[in-house]
Amino acid sequence: MQIMKNKKALFLGLLLAVSSLSGCKGIRLKAHINIGTKLTEIKELKREVDLLSLLSSNIGEGVLLATYSRSMSTGCACWTGFKEEILNKYVKNHNVPIYYFNTDIMSDSTIKQYNIRRLNSSDPMFYTFQKGCLISEFKYNDKTISSYKAFEAYMNDDIVRPEKFSMFYVDENYLFGSGKNHISDEKSIVLSERNGCSDCSYIIPNYLVPFTQTHELKQEILIMDIQEQNWAGNDGDDYKNIISKLQLSEASNPTFGFGRGFVPTIQYYEKGEVKDACVTFNDALAEDGENYKVSSTYYTQERLENLSFLKNSDVENKVLLGLQVPASDTDSRFHMWTHDAASVYHLPILEAFLLAYAL
Repeated sequence: MQIMKNKKALFLGLLLAVSSLSGCKGIRLKAHINIGTKLTEIKELKREVDLLSLLSSNIGEGVLLATYSRSMSTGCACWTGFKEEILNKYVKNHNVPIYYFNTDIMSDSTIKQYNIRRLNSSDPMFYTFQKGCLISEFKYNDKTISSYKAFEAYMNDDIVRPEKFSMFYVDENYLFGSGKNHISDEKSIVLSERNGCSDCSYIIPNYLVPFTQTHELKQEILIMDIQEQNWAGNDGDDYKNIISKLQLSEASNPTFGFGRGFVPTIQYYEKGEVKDACVTFNDALAEDGENYKVSSTYYTQERLENLSFLKNSDVENKVLLGLQVPASDTDSRFHMWTHDAASVYHLPILEAFLLAYAL
């Protein structure tokens, strides 16, 4: 589905998520971390919109967030010690993603809505969230949590994670860096998604996470979140460049790309070359009498010849172009296929891809 992916839609989603925080009161949860990280240090969120997108995401992942004040930390080793000796060490040892943000540039509304403290000292804070709900917090240099061993024990009590991760967040440097270039590995599976994308927020918690919990994957799934490159929208240079690098668009890969490049797209690579790909949702509908039909889709008869995973599968509906869609299966506001209705056709296709390359 070509769901609204502009800034207005993103901020509307953020506002709706923020308004739901009142339901967090009195709830004691644990943060569920189902997706690990291949990065060896904590990740900085440089813009408040990226922080809001992460905290309000419907992907269902817990969020581990450290905050510090750049102005308060000047000349003090508190933040550096916490970051280097505890947080980075934990990420490296356990592959658990942790983010950090400078509260000097955080708005009062965000601080109020997410119960984040405006720092008035050099001591950084650490927060654990689950689906936007604040679970716990502590100030570094607290006597109970001032060492790596104490922090590790704190995490054991505060988060739930698999014994072994099957999916991992990566960044542009991990895939395309000048040193070890992992896109050139013998085999790799890369899922391109965007934190503010509703299609991605549907398939990750509703299908991909359960799939990894019920299957033993032989091939890890590397997840590239391109939200950061989307700060200027789909027409920004950073976004166009990452779409081209990932070969998501038809211009960058005429065989496996789709239109201007859409997410979620999952690709199978061999030594840097895309060998197969699967685009979930992102179909366009056209009116057909009182109902609709699929007028644009990744799954055409022409493309089917190149999709080895699908051509050789037992999926019943391999070609979606021209498929009839009842009006009751569409969103009346935007005349788009609903996720639940479209998933009847798209999830078997996604499953066929994973069975072919991940197991």
